[in-house]
This record gives sequence, structure tokens and C-alpha cells, in this order.
Amino acid sequence: MKTKNSKEKVVAYIQANTPAEKSEIANATGVKGIVLEGLLSRMVKSQEFIREEKDGKVYFIPAPPDAATKEDSIVAEDEQPEEETSSETESAQEKKEKLGAEKAKRDNRKFKFAGEEYGKGALVHAVVKQFVADHKNTTLGKLKEAFPDELLQRFGIFQEIPKAKQFSSGGRDRFYMKDEQMIKLRDKKVVVCNQFTSENIKPFLAVARKLGYSIR
Repeated sequence: MKTKNSKEKVVAYIQANTPAEKSEIANATGVKGIVLEGLLSRMVKSQEFIREEKDGKVYFIPAPPDAATKEDSIVAEDEQPEEETSSETESAQEKKEKLGAEKAKRDNRKFKFAGEEYGKGALVHAVVKQFVADHKNTTLGKLKEAFPDELLQRFGIFQEIPKAKQFSSGGRDRFYMKDEQMIKLRDKKVVVCNQFTSENIKPFLAVARKLGYSIR
């Protein structure tokens, strides 16, 4: 039962704080050490979550809902994390982590918009920028009406710069923060979020297409 409760805590935290950095998961849930390592390793193997590495840190994001089979994702109540520390066990764990990283790298679908090809976050940035160009003197309020925060849980599609900085963690920005990436409105400057997966981009795509933008 303890392992099951630990998994529920970890799953809930990652889903609410995507992408979740490993040390942040440990501090927030109290699940640490080999227990956390075992849970994360199994959930990556069962394709419940995708493991990413950036700037020397490890992050986890939910995998698309059809990625994991029901059988793989279930953890028995009496299942306990293995405590072996042999080089053979560590090697197996490393292989699992590499497999998860490779799967994350394969999540690289490109979209075509306005004659250009974009990754997920870059596409969102390009569409929002085009909307502002197409609607002169757009205000923050009008842009929020077009692309409400509800389209991307936790972060919102875009934010004002001070609020966007609040989402930074461990030196990692969750928004396009470079000067040339900022979008100037009539009354504010905003930055677009870069935290998109194949699944959570779908609401944005639906709205963008309803607004008349052709995205393939």
C-alpha cells in the first residue's frame, strides 16, 4: 500500500506541474531516494511518463494517453522498489532511462503554418504573433479572449513578462523570454509558453483553426 500511495503522490505532482524536475518531485511529495528512482523508472518503462534531460537536470512529463497499456501501468499494492545496487542493476536502469529519453526525442512532430515548418512550441509562438499582426492594436484583454489561459493548464498560452518569470525553475524558462521573441501589444508585452506536448497542444490547435489559421 505504501508504494501505491507514493505512486499516486508522484503522478499527481507531475500531472499538475509539467514538466516536473526530479528534485522538485522529491521535495514536494516526500518520496525520495531509491523509492522515487524505482517509481519513475517503472513509469517511464510503462510509458506513463516521458523523461527529458536539460541543463544537467532530469524532467518528467505525462506521455500521450494512448502510449501506455493498462497492464503495464498498474503497480501491485504489495510491490516494493528493488534495493539492489549492483552494477548490473544500475546498468539495467540506465537502459530504461535511455529508452525513455529516446521516446521523448521521437516526439518531434512538425507542423506547417504560413509556408514554414515548426515544432510544437514554435508553432504556438508563430500563430500568436501572426494573430497580433493581423489584428492591429490588439490589447492584452483581446488576446486573452482569443487564446484564454484554459487552453494550457497551469501556464496559459502566453503571459505578461513578470508573471512568466514566476514559472521559471532551476534556471529553466517555461516561456520564450528572449527580447526578439517577446510580442508587443497595444498596452503590454507578452511572452508565449514553450511547454507543449503532442497532447496538450490540441486545444490550442482547435482554437487557432477556428480563427481561420491553416495548420497541417
